[in-house]
Amino acid sequence: EAKDKLDMRVRERTAELARVNELLKRDITERKRAEECVKAERQRFNAVLEMLPAYLLLLTPDYQVPFANRFFRERFGESHGRRCFEYLFGRSEPCEICETYSVLKTMMPHEWEWTGPDGRNYHIFDFPFTNIDGSTLILEMGIDITDRKRAEKEIQKLNKELEQRVNERTTQLAIANKELQDSQAHLRIALSEKETLLKEIHHRVKNNLQIIYSMLNLQLPYIKDRQAIELFKESQNRVYSMALIHEKLYQSKSLAKIDLAGYIQSLTANLFLSYGMSERIIKSKISVENLTLNIDTVIPCALIINELVSNSLKHAFPSGSTGKTGEIRLDLRHDAANKFILTVSDNGIGLPEGFEIENCNSLGLKLVSVLVKQLNGVISLNTSNRTEFMIIFTELRKERSRK
Repeated sequence: EAKDKLDMRVRERTAELARVNELLKRDITERKRAEECVKAERQRFNAVLEMLPAYLLLLTPDYQVPFANRFFRERFGESHGRRCFEYLFGRSEPCEICETYSVLKTMMPHEWEWTGPDGRNYHIFDFPFTNIDGSTLILEMGIDITDRKRAEKEIQKLNKELEQRVNERTTQLAIANKELQDSQAHLRIALSEKETLLKEIHHRVKNNLQIIYSMLNLQLPYIKDRQAIELFKESQNRVYSMALIHEKLYQSKSLAKIDLAGYIQSLTANLFLSYGMSERIIKSKISVENLTLNIDTVIPCALIINELVSNSLKHAFPSGSTGKTGEIRLDLRHDAANKFILTVSDNGIGLPEGFEIENCNSLGLKLVSVLVKQLNGVISLNTSNRTEFMIIFTELRKERSRK
């Protein structure tokens, strides 16, 4: 019985030892697996550090370099137990300009720039770092910024050159602008003198035409022939129409254009006065758009108006012909094609049957045909309701003389 109990205990102890042994085996396997994982992670981490395009190292408080990645080793070599200032610069004491170890005083990250023994510039980031044994180290990362700084210097140089060129060009433009302003001032003076001279010329031409007008007027009482008197009056009106143009030019702000509305009003009023016509007997209705024409166009246009209105005043309303009030209409406008349309009409007795402008013997109407051609225009006659002359023309342009 005692032997059986002993055998049972032996078997139980053996089973217990087997279980413990199994647990130990399992624990060792898991530990090995964990160690392999840690080793793999460390290798991966070291590979990452080795592949960084910047240097990374650890520094001890006594200037030792326990770790440096491949970037640092390839640039500056192995420390072989030497302190950083010894193997980097061959010094016996720490560098005075080094800012790395200020991190141990402040225990705060620090950022600065450093020129390495290879002459290149590095942007440095220093951090306080706690080692696995609890000691304090410095983790330093350096990024090569030499090419960037060179590019910045080149950009600064180019900016300076560009700024200098801009200043030079600005000075040149200022000089050119001053010369242009001086030239414009001279041109304004010359233009003002020219305008004054032209106005004086128009004034003198107007005075000379008025003298001719006055001489014709003085000669008129000595003429007894009725037809000759009519010819004198027609000549006077033509002279007056041209004199009035020069007077308007003399008074106008622009020597190139004439205000047609005011001019035609004055011209028509003089014709009524010349033929002794009262507004009670014959009324004038004038409609002129706000137009301005150059003198080369105004002169033939004015003479056409003079001849057609004179023709109506002389022939359309013989005394006692009608009981109604006479009316002369004058209309001047331009259309969408920039053509000018001049219409002169009356409600008088009308023209003889079969009348044609091309074949008439009237000097005034022959002159109208010549002037219409001068304006590169066309004239038409409508007698269906009123006697109406319509002239369509364009403004004449001066062609520059060619040398």
